[in-house]
Amino acid sequence: MGRTQRAIEQTVKYYVCSPIGRTGSKRIVNGIWTELETNQKFYIPPMNGNHSSDSEHIEDFLDGFRIVTKVSKSIEKTEKIANSGVKELLDTWSSPIVCHSHNPTIMPTDSGDWMFILSTRRDKIDIAFSIIMARETKSYEPSQPVDSNFQAFVADIEEVKTLVKYANILENVFIENVKKLTGGMPKIVFVEDSWETLERKIGMTLNHKEHDTATISTHRAYKYVVNYEEIRTKLL
Repeated sequence: MGRTQRAIEQTVKYYVCSPIGRTGSKRIVNGIWTELETNQKFYIPPMNGNHSSDSEHIEDFLDGFRIVTKVSKSIEKTEKIANSGVKELLDTWSSPIVCHSHNPTIMPTDSGDWMFILSTRRDKIDIAFSIIMARETKSYEPSQPVDSNFQAFVADIEEVKTLVKYANILENVFIENVKKLTGGMPKIVFVEDSWETLERKIGMTLNHKEHDTATISTHRAYKYVVNYEEIRTKLL
C-alpha cells in the first residue's frame, strides 16, 4: 500500500486556508484534489465588509460557499450553498474532499478526520505586494499575461502595511481556531516550500507536480512597483 493511499485512509478531508489569498493555496488544493477519488471540492470565498484590526471583532461574513464539481478535464460547475447550512455540511460530509477556504472563521465544529493546512508566505510583505499586483495588472496566474501597455506604478505604503497586518491577524485567527478544535497546530505550508516539502508536511505523495507552478504568478512586484525597494526597506 503506497503512502498516498495510507494518508487518504487516515485523513479523508483536507481544509486548506489562505485567509487573504496570494499564498499558493491553489497548488496545495489542486495537488490534493488530483489524488483524491472525487470530482468535488469545496470553496469558501474571502471575508468581506469592514473588518476591525482587532481580531476579537472581525465580523463573520460569507458570500457564497460553493461545491465545485469537475465535469471534465476543463469544465467545472459550481453549486452555491446557503450560509446557514455550511457548518452542518462541513460536519456531516463523509467522503474524501478538499476545502479551499479564504475565511478562517468558517470551519467544521468537529475536527473528525479533517487535516487543517495554513497556506502562507514566509515574507508577509510579498503577500501584500502580490494582492496589489494582481489587482492592478488584472493578472492572477501565469496564464493571464500582463497587458503590454501596462505601466509601472507607485504603491501606497499604508496599504501594504494594512494588508500585512490583516494577513497576520487572520492567520492567527485560523491558527487559534484550529488549536481550539484539535488541540494542536495546523500544518503550515509556505509558498516558498518545495513540492517535496509540501508532500512531507501533509504526509501525502502528490503525483502531479505540474500543479506546483501552474497557478503561481510569475509576475514580480519589483518589475512593476516603482517604490518596491523603498517600501521593503521601511517595513523590514
